[in-house]
Amino acid sequence: MPLKRRLTDAFCSLSLIDAVDELKRGSFSLQAKVLEYRTVSAGVEVDLTLTASRDQQTIWSSTLTLLSPKNTYRPDAQPDLEITHGNGLHSY
Repeated sequence: MPLKRRLTDAFCSLSLIDAVDELKRGSFSLQAKVLEYRTVSAGVEVDLTLTASRDQQTIWSSTLTLLSPKNTYRPDAQPDLEITHGNGLHSY
């Protein structure tokens, strides 16, 4: 049964489809996807889903909410970054 709580209250959901040790047996893929951005009184909440798969079978997935707190300090050396999202598949 997934555990669910908000990060402002601490949110996390976790699903284990197979033993996590299954990932040790060879190469696997990890997908990270942004589900939603929300402005809240404390800052900005971002819902993320992480999924680990092997042979196109999901082994593990987790959804979590991160909070970027409001901050009035803005360093001059770092320009504003435009946030874009598409299909959720990104390489870094």
